[in-house]
Amino acid sequence: MIADCTQPQTEPFPRRKQRSLPAELAHAINQAGRLRMLSQRMAKLHTLRLLGINEDSLLNQSVALFENSLNELMRKSPSSQIYAHFTALTEAWPAFRDAALNAGSVPELRTLAELDETVLRHAQQAVDALVQHAGNPIAAQISLYGRQRMLAQRITKLYLYQACGVCERECDTAMAQARQDFETCLQTAEVAVFAPYANSVLLLEHDLWAAFTSALDHFVPDRNDRIGLQSIHKLSEQLLEITDISTALQHPTHKVSL
Repeated sequence: MIADCTQPQTEPFPRRKQRSLPAELAHAINQAGRLRMLSQRMAKLHTLRLLGINEDSLLNQSVALFENSLNELMRKSPSSQIYAHFTALTEAWPAFRDAALNAGSVPELRTLAELDETVLRHAQQAVDALVQHAGNPIAAQISLYGRQRMLAQRITKLYLYQACGVCERECDTAMAQARQDFETCLQTAEVAVFAPYANSVLLLEHDLWAAFTSALDHFVPDRNDRIGLQSIHKLSEQLLEITDISTALQHPTHKVSL
């Protein structure tokens, strides 16, 4: 079952409380936020393979990045509560990893859909706990921008599920929610004042989002429409790249890395 587990459980902190955010904590929030994205990206790439479009190198890269990031976050958890969230994620991860890497079949895709939602939920809870621990508006901004990376991948995953004829009604609702959430992120996002070129990045993100949504509206999910499938996938990867940059701009110590 596809549920809405993408929404953060914490409210953004007011700007009057802003203070310096330690670089290590900023990095942890960015890393944990990337786990959200990777859960959706791996499900997307697995489904692409079922539809005859092979992106195994990206899938293997995503699996390795997820495992390395999760291991590092476990070692450096700043509290027992946050450690518990990463422990839950570690326990849910192997079943999803194995399903994503398995050749699989369309009838088995519903199982993968349930597993990826579980991994996403635990990753979101870990991000929420880190943001709450930081108690800092910069932390909330990193989470906000980072969630856009996940949403672009999630929307594409749902589109591909529909092309496979899996979870179609659930996908309609979840996709509408994800698109609305991305729009809200764009409307409420604040440009980092220390980055003189941040406005250009944000404008490019708006342009890519417009192209992405136009393609979603133009191409009806169809497993035989390779042009449509590849167009949606490629645009989601471009959106991932630009939203990773906009996330990095929220803290001057960040390094861009998908």
